[in-house]
Amino acid sequence: MMEIAFLGLGTMGLPMAANLLKAGYRVRVWNRSPAPAAKLAALGGTIAADPRSAAEGADVLISMLADDAATRSAVIETQAFAALEPGAIHINMATVSVALATELAEIHRKRRTRYIAAPVLGRVNVAEAGKLNILASGDPD
Repeated sequence: MMEIAFLGLGTMGLPMAANLLKAGYRVRVWNRSPAPAAKLAALGGTIAADPRSAAEGADVLISMLADDAATRSAVIETQAFAALEPGAIHINMATVSVALATELAEIHRKRRTRYIAAPVLGRVNVAEAGKLNILASGDPD
């Protein structure tokens, strides 16, 4: 079964991760504040102590963080990306700058992991219903 790590359980991330759990995926979650992670643990998710431990052994790392600074902190500074095995995929679903998306793509290319920029369009009720529009961009493979 696919192992998914999910970083960022804010307004949009919490319902997105909850939908993955409801669909039957194994999801390890990390969030700066513990309350949202506890909600997902009640649904069957596993709480990770930090972003890197969330990413260890994951087939897919999904980040849904507030902005460039939060994404840089959780993915790059904690070395979460380095916990991914070659071939694993990082899907960044937050809106970040082109510069950061380019940097993340290069980091993953060097590590032989994959990067997909996939910002979402929609509001919380749309996320809860599992009907977000996802604008995915990355290597077609």
